[in-house]
Amino acid sequence: MMLKLREIVRRTFRFFGLEVRRVSAPGSRYEKNVMYEADVRYHELRAKGLAMTGSPDGKIRSIEKQYNTIQFLRLVVAMKGSIAECGAFKGLGSFMFCHTLRQSDPSYDGKDFLIFDSFEGLSEPVAQDVIEDARVGSAGQAYMGAGSFHGGLEHVRHALREFPAIEFHQGWIPASFKDLRERQYRFVHIDVDLYEPTRDSLEYFYPRLCEGGVIVCDDYAHLHWPGARKALDEYCHPRGIPVLCLTTGQGVIIKRESLGG
Repeated sequence: MMLKLREIVRRTFRFFGLEVRRVSAPGSRYEKNVMYEADVRYHELRAKGLAMTGSPDGKIRSIEKQYNTIQFLRLVVAMKGSIAECGAFKGLGSFMFCHTLRQSDPSYDGKDFLIFDSFEGLSEPVAQDVIEDARVGSAGQAYMGAGSFHGGLEHVRHALREFPAIEFHQGWIPASFKDLRERQYRFVHIDVDLYEPTRDSLEYFYPRLCEGGVIVCDDYAHLHWPGARKALDEYCHPRGIPVLCLTTGQGVIIKRESLGG
């Protein structure tokens, strides 16, 4: 019935020399204009990761952010050194990173990949985490309280079971760094949101980052997480270490000995 009605409307308009066309809503997309939108392999892998880890789908912002992070990981694939993720939540990031590494080495099983997480959610925010920017609705308080983003060790371990060699270091940063064997790192992803664990992660990993190695801070330019930005700026600026600020809210450090640190 509906189809017949539509056809009657079309014929009526044509009788008067008019044509009915579907008009796209403002902001809708019918063409994939940039590579990450058209990267079928990436989107298929991400869909699998979301299903395996049970992670919430952050949609377009999350898609762009994760795609960017993977590009920086690819930058160091041929280098030697370990890879670390600080703040795993439900494991989606580590899932994507490990599968990216497997694309270069089909036998990759998670060797030299380390995950650091309390697996109890966020720690207690401190004064540096209080939002002062009036443009943010929650100004005057921390965005999230202690215990937010609780993923659970066994949940993450199960989601990443394809990579049995992954090292899980459960505990609060920096205590979880205490008994680590000394090593160099080629890539570190810091997604701990708050000032103190971001600061402590930088203090531990940057001196151990190999030449050309990359640190990506997930929360650097997010107005909701001012502590992450303060921690990076306080560490990097006095040392002359440039921080790349991305439109996705990430801050990126590429180690160059001649530039500091």
